[in-house]
Amino acid sequence: MPAITRVRHVACEGAFNIRDIGVYSTFSGDTVRCGMVYRADGLHRVTAGAASALEPLRWRTAIDLRTTDEVAAGVYRAAQASR
Repeated sequence: MPAITRVRHVACEGAFNIRDIGVYSTFSGDTVRCGMVYRADGLHRVTAGAASALEPLRWRTAIDLRTTDEVAAGVYRAAQASR
């Protein structure tokens, strides 16, 4: 099951390097609010149990940067679990 292990890092079975990008500076000089934007690697590998435990983060949009071949090779389970 996922657990927040640090303020910015989220441990999650199947995915690597899920983290909050809050406090980074924007081009305009503002900062990203904590808890608003996350980046992650390999969400298509997240188990169903781990995906449901991510719900408290209240993700509304996922932007998938995988290629067409990468998408064909794996299912994006995290998006399916939240429907």
